[in-house]
Amino acid sequence: MYRVYSSFFIGLLGIIWSGAGFTNNTPAPILTTPMELVEGKHYQRLKADRVSDPHIQSFLAENPKTVQVIEFFNYGCAACKWYHPIVGAWAVKQSATVAFVRVPVIFNKKWETLAKAYFVTNALSKNDILDTKIFEVIHDRHTDLSDETLLKKFFAEQGVSEKSFSDLFYSFDMNSKLTKATTLANAYQVTLSPVFIVNGPTGSYWITPKMASTQAELIQIIDQLVARESKQLAGL
Repeated sequence: MYRVYSSFFIGLLGIIWSGAGFTNNTPAPILTTPMELVEGKHYQRLKADRVSDPHIQSFLAENPKTVQVIEFFNYGCAACKWYHPIVGAWAVKQSATVAFVRVPVIFNKKWETLAKAYFVTNALSKNDILDTKIFEVIHDRHTDLSDETLLKKFFAEQGVSEKSFSDLFYSFDMNSKLTKATTLANAYQVTLSPVFIVNGPTGSYWITPKMASTQAELIQIIDQLVARESKQLAGL
């Protein structure tokens, strides 16, 4: 598994977000003063019966001895674009004991195509370059990259040959990833986007932007839950 970008699963999400006052391309400042986290307000603890789902347990086994943070997102989600810079900035600062996994979600056929675009990008190891561009082309230039012809043209403009694109986009492996992603999203009961899950030794936590007043507060919530679980992982 990748620590910052996963090539393993995908999923599905809608759009609920907050964080006025920040531009789309400028990460919000990270809060340094600890918050008093309140369960039910800043996060929801997932019930044991949900976490015990075999599909979730199989996914967790891919990152043993780590605190796992999952971002359920899709390129078609405007809120996901809004949070992408600050989430990316947070992710690259994490230690090897934190596994950050991005899971594109599928709510409709258009988002299925965009989920495939994520996995093509991931397979090419170009997420750090192309994720932001894809978000911008869709939401700022209003180009429908769920149209396969336009998507293929986009990748060609990024130096990806038609053969390389087609080999990845139409592969059997791609279909397997889509199926696994849908299964994982259903197991977590994800129905909106973005959604963040923090998995650690004491449990699993569900966080959405609606639970924070700003971008920075959302990151602070995730950060503190990760710190709490990391201490448990280290036996402190």
